Amino acid sequence: MGFAETYVASAQSTYEKAVEQEAGGSPEYPDGQRSLAPSTVHRWVTSLCQLKQTTRTALELIRQEDPATSACRVLARLQIPGAKSKSGARRDQLLGCLRLLAVEAFFKQLFQLSIFTGWQEDVASADVGSPPDI
Repeated sequence: MGFAETYVASAQSTYEKAVEQEAGGSPEYPDGQRSLAPSTVHRWVTSLCQLKQTTRTALELIRQEDPATSACRVLARLQIPGAKSKSGARRDQLLGCLRLLAVEAFFKQLFQLSIFTGWQEDVASADVGSPPDI
């Protein structure tokens, strides 16, 4: 998720720059044969933005645990620079991804646990590796 966060959080970042910046160069799979394509970040952003119910549920848990949280105010101020997208639909996708990543940060800070903890355990047990930290 670090690649997606690097891309959506920076006005100057491109998919290619996000991959290079997050990995410190061109990241490779463990087998050393293939490298991560910048278009992968595009697909991750598209997939993460579809987790609206996850975002809502996590935000509700945050609000229950800490009614004075600033999470809602922070989410309301999030914006995507106009140059990041050519269509309103893509801008909405980028904003949805950015909201999920912001809620994940609040969730981790409050509960010392990731929203995706169960998923990470499933991935680890499958011996495929785990997603990058935010």
